Amino acid sequence: SDIAISTSHKGALDIGILNRKQKAPDNGRRLATKCPGDSIMCENGIVAGGNDTCESACDGSCCVGVYACVEFTGELCMDNVTCMGYDACYKANIDLVVGGCNGFYACAYAAEDYGSSIGAVSNSCRG
Repeated sequence: SDIAISTSHKGALDIGILNRKQKAPDNGRRLATKCPGDSIMCENGIVAGGNDTCESACDGSCCVGVYACVEFTGELCMDNVTCMGYDACYKANIDLVVGGCNGFYACAYAAEDYGSSIGAVSNSCRG
């Protein structure tokens, strides 16, 4: 499976997702904190400080699929994996997506309610 699950660090289970206020345990791996290449900051599906949609700005390297990044808020890596698929990141609030949220409804509505967000999705929520 392509999902990042590891138990190699003293039994710590890594599912590749952390809430913004949550810290990785000292015996677990740290999630990626930046994109390996270019990225886009989005606010409700629009490039932060601009008028273009995130889908348009990705130019095929993220936000591919019907409603993939509609109303998405957070940073998207332009890595040819992130937020691809029908409704993949629809209305999600994720501070950073690195190689994740790939597939039918993969991260749709993630942390949409209550004004919260997920800290990062790194190489997870795929399939």
